Amino acid sequence: MNALDGKTKMLKTFVLALMLALGLSVPVPQPQPTTPTFVIKTPIEQQHETAHRLRIYDIHGEAGFKVVVGGCSGTVIGPHAILTAQHCFANTNLVGLDMDVQPTQITSAILDGNDHVIYIVNRTFTQWSSVDENPLTVGEQIHYWGNPGQLDVYGYGYFKESIPFMEVDPSGTFIFQHFVMRVLHGDSGAGMFNDAGDIVAVVSMGDESANGYCLPLVFTQAQLNTAAGK
Repeated sequence: MNALDGKTKMLKTFVLALMLALGLSVPVPQPQPTTPTFVIKTPIEQQHETAHRLRIYDIHGEAGFKVVVGGCSGTVIGPHAILTAQHCFANTNLVGLDMDVQPTQITSAILDGNDHVIYIVNRTFTQWSSVDENPLTVGEQIHYWGNPGQLDVYGYGYFKESIPFMEVDPSGTFIFQHFVMRVLHGDSGAGMFNDAGDIVAVVSMGDESANGYCLPLVFTQAQLNTAAGK
């Protein structure tokens, strides 16, 4: 502090003391209004918030002893709705979300017959993603989060073609969507997003050699409206 600063401070102190001695009111500094800080999240971050790690519960015995028998991924698509792969779940009405200690109750299930299920749960979500069932175009890019809330792996790739997957369905009845993407254990059920931020597929099966196979989403519009709370 230089000499000028010291004299200024002394002068302010003297003026305040004089005002107090004369019975004059001393101005009280008023707090300055603060501007609220808003965190603007990117579309990718917003999609990520709708992805969840799902723990699969099986219930044994009359006492209802709950056992975790596996884990998958899922995506919130409505205020009470989670989309995942049907093959992930046992005959149970409980699912664990992320690191929650207490499981969430499943109140009903909506199936499309193509290894997809929408679980309606007794929990309210404030953010969710939309579903687009329009046909995919060759080369269309996708991305997803595998094991969200645990490993939280960001996966990406593109749609290659629609083909019979004879290893899974020798009859050739089902036509699978073939994606070029890496699939790890626990990725099943993850919603696959297009560049517009809509879910266009759900991870079903694949391997680490960049091959992923899924059945098309074929929910009716009425089913999707129910999931969206309409």
